[in-house]
Amino acid sequence: MRKFLISLVLIFCLLFPSVSNSQMEIQQPAMTTQVLGNWTNPLTGTQTLTATQAMNMIVFYGATGTINLPKALTGMNILIYNTGAFTITVDPNGTDKITIDGTENAAGEYVQIPSGAGNFVTLLADSVGHWVTLGAKGTLVAE
Repeated sequence: MRKFLISLVLIFCLLFPSVSNSQMEIQQPAMTTQVLGNWTNPLTGTQTLTATQAMNMIVFYGATGTINLPKALTGMNILIYNTGAFTITVDPNGTDKITIDGTENAAGEYVQIPSGAGNFVTLLADSVGHWVTLGAKGTLVAE
């Protein structure tokens, strides 16, 4: 039995040699953040985002208006940033729901980002058809 255990330890050591911290490298998956608009030239008017635009997206918006979200697919995430004195309506797709601070809105009900430069909302699609707020500045208003 002792020889068997020693053999297992040797095999383990051969398969998994020790590595010093200086030799370790952690590989992170590539993640590209997209940006629509910018602080000096934000988007205006009604915007309808595509599924591609709702992945790792930051939207700078500078008008009172509406941003229509695509159908929520797990993993989508978007930050919508208010650049001024504008009320921004964030409208989910059809039967999608948005949960704000633990309270779920009815299907298709919008959320408004209040007027004020720097106000924002960050949304994550935690499942198909469902958005959840991860953070916000300013008091979000539900429909």
